[in-house]
Amino acid sequence: MKPAMYLLICGLICVQASAQVPDSGRWQTLSYTSNEVNARQEQDYYELIREMADQGQINRNPAMLARLRDILSSLIPSAVRLNPGAADWDWEVHLTSSPDIDAICFAGGKILVSEIFLQQLQLRDGEIAALLAHEAAHALASHQHEELSEARLLRDAPGKDLSLVAEQLRSDYSLQLKLSQLSYQHEAEADQLGMQLALDAGWNSLDLVRFYEKLATLPDRALLSRSVPLPSARLSMAHGMAKYWASLPAPWAHSFAVRSMKTRHPDAIAMR
Repeated sequence: MKPAMYLLICGLICVQASAQVPDSGRWQTLSYTSNEVNARQEQDYYELIREMADQGQINRNPAMLARLRDILSSLIPSAVRLNPGAADWDWEVHLTSSPDIDAICFAGGKILVSEIFLQQLQLRDGEIAALLAHEAAHALASHQHEELSEARLLRDAPGKDLSLVAEQLRSDYSLQLKLSQLSYQHEAEADQLGMQLALDAGWNSLDLVRFYEKLATLPDRALLSRSVPLPSARLSMAHGMAKYWASLPAPWAHSFAVRSMKTRHPDAIAMR
């Protein structure tokens, strides 16, 4: 083997690492460090926030924003139990009035939620918990990290830096189509892991299931690439997880009723 080829192969082996998805134990091959991905995704997150802020589309509803932050805070201890590394994240959630986003999570616990989406589905606190838990699950399972790693391999250019791969992933539709099967897997994992996260945090299983019932009333947006499980499959998963959890000894110390009594934003009741 030529020395140059040997060095290239060694370099590729050195930058790859293995990780496991919390709970399921599925192995992932990751091409970048967590610090690299978190830093890049944080930059992308704040760029998006600034763009929307310039258009007057960020945090226009302080009561709803405070409500989101309360609910996210309730999920973080359970998130850390699933992924201890999440204890070091600067968790954050913002509210946007942009019609282009329903909800999205960046690596490191950076979440953006659409006020329009919340109003469209008339989500209660427990249903919002299901939404935020699903988004948080993407970060806990390193889905953004895995997607960037797979994109790097599919572009057949393993030496490309993270910023360039991230830009190609954002702008290249053919690359997104190639990753649709992985996206499907990520969504299915985030559904199940998110249910576990919210249940472990003490949220009522009926509300969590109701979120997926409401989600199933929306038009199916993934018909072309099938990058998201069918609404009926997602609802079936939610029912199954709720039934399974009910068969276990109650893992939480506080009931949903107690949590509701502690809600600090009565003006948010209009959303229910």
